[in-house]
Amino acid sequence: LFLHASSVNEDGCGYAFVGRSNAGKSTTARMGAFKRILSDELTIIRRINHTYVLFSNPWWNSAADINIVRPQEPVPLKAIFFIKKARKTRMRKMGLKEALAKLIYSDQIFKQAIFCRGPSEIKKSYRLYLALSISIPVFELRIKKGDSFRQEFQFLLNQYLN
Repeated sequence: LFLHASSVNEDGCGYAFVGRSNAGKSTTARMGAFKRILSDELTIIRRINHTYVLFSNPWWNSAADINIVRPQEPVPLKAIFFIKKARKTRMRKMGLKEALAKLIYSDQIFKQAIFCRGPSEIKKSYRLYLALSISIPVFELRIKKGDSFRQEFQFLLNQYLN
């Protein structure tokens, strides 16, 4: 899967921050002061032996002020966040249908699949998204830009994932 997202590695856990252009994907990766930033524009997710894994982006990333060290080891995906700018940082777990629809819409390859693949490939892609949506928690993350983001995000992670 190719998502329009930034992704990070925090203590061996992978997080993907998905959003439209100018939603704050790269800003979120920077504000979170994560151990390693894997990508800032395009994130790659693969399923390997029933585990979803984030890979660093092998292509050029757009944010010149983000230093992405290469090569990087892939990291298991722990959660996906659809981000929006807001006045207060908060998080909400998405239901299966909402998460599935958002993931399909965000995949750069799936958008093109309708034009270049047959129905069997589209069904295969859909099943992959369904399995991902069932296996990995998907959240809406509203982000308030500022110095307190890291603490607020860690607090929300602890509430939802621990």
